[in-house]
Amino acid sequence: MSSPDRALRESTRERATRLGLVGNGCLFLLKAWAAWWTGSLAVLSDALNSLTDIFGSITVWICVKVGQKEADANHPFGHGRAEPVAALVIAILAGVIGFEMMKLGAESLLSADRLARPWVAVLALSVSLVVKGAMAFYLQREGRRSDSPALLASATDSKNDILVSAVALIGVVGTAYGGAAFDASAAILIGIWIIRTGFRIGMKNIGYLMGQEPERRLVEEIRRTALCIRGVRGVHDLRAHYVGSLIHVELHVEIERDMGAKEAHDIATDVHKAVEGLPLVNEAFIHLDPV
Repeated sequence: MSSPDRALRESTRERATRLGLVGNGCLFLLKAWAAWWTGSLAVLSDALNSLTDIFGSITVWICVKVGQKEADANHPFGHGRAEPVAALVIAILAGVIGFEMMKLGAESLLSADRLARPWVAVLALSVSLVVKGAMAFYLQREGRRSDSPALLASATDSKNDILVSAVALIGVVGTAYGGAAFDASAAILIGIWIIRTGFRIGMKNIGYLMGQEPERRLVEEIRRTALCIRGVRGVHDLRAHYVGSLIHVELHVEIERDMGAKEAHDIATDVHKAVEGLPLVNEAFIHLDPV
């Protein structure tokens, strides 16, 4: 990956991470105030969900900064694994808070009281729906643009927060005009959804940390890129795996048996530059096979 592309990715990640932190902080304060003012358990669960988003945003910001550090003696291939670690922390936080909200909702289900000033909760949750929708769109776009697992995890979390706030809103309205158990039931459903979200994010980023192979289309793109270099007769034993959010590639390039050393070296250099020029490829290791 070229230096300008890397700089653009890093700038995009930092900007998106700061925006996520500010947005989640404002939503937490709004929903915490609404939960205190109305006594809504559903709104409280949504506020605590926003609190985990704040911790997650801070973790993502720290890990994005760490991931931007250049390779050093102790980390010869850079610090790219920092971002999947950040996403994994988000998944763990989601699981913990989801379990606690399910427990609190179950305990309050039989003793739930009607809400005071439900319009406050409706207003806070409506604002949350609009803000989270905008954040999800922005983080998804920037995450794809910069190929950032942490930003994509945050985007997924923001999308799920829309559903969480919608369930909380239904619980508040149901409690105001129907039965008192609506609010506690909404809190339980929110807890289940948060756990599900954390599990999905965690499993995806464990793959990054474990050196999972990229999608088949990316592997084929690497193969085609190498075959397009003049003097390359074939490619075999192509292996690619994630190192953090980026890809390391190993491939054998077939060249003419009677080719001179300098010409062979030039071909290897051209293949190396072309493969590392692909958006997600961080390192390419080329082995020449005379045929």
